[in-house]
Amino acid sequence: MRGIPNDLRMVQWFLDLPKLQELMGWPVGAERLVSAGQDVHRLSKQEPGDAEEIAKAWNRLGGAIGPALLGTLMTCDHWRELVPPVSGPSGDDEETVWMGGGKSVVARMVYDNRRPINVVFDAR
Repeated sequence: MRGIPNDLRMVQWFLDLPKLQELMGWPVGAERLVSAGQDVHRLSKQEPGDAEEIAKAWNRLGGAIGPALLGTLMTCDHWRELVPPVSGPSGDDEETVWMGGGKSVVARMVYDNRRPINVVFDAR
């Protein structure tokens, strides 16, 4: 890496390290990760919220970081730091990630031997 990299290039360099990619099991794009994370945060706090757009943003985030990392994020509850408090239904394979105006966004998780392997977000 020549010169002083900008923040995203520095993060991308880190994410491209072979050992880290092996652990994540997915090539993570820093720019896509930041953009999708910002969209989830912004859209979830917007009044009135749009469940369809919020679900799309969550699915973009999943595409940016991959199913294993997203599944881990969902099971450790750190995702709650991105969005307003949510008190909707949750269970082993579903988690409400947003509620507003009679609508909600639900994460449906798929596991393989208790390891999350996929997460899909739907507006309801």
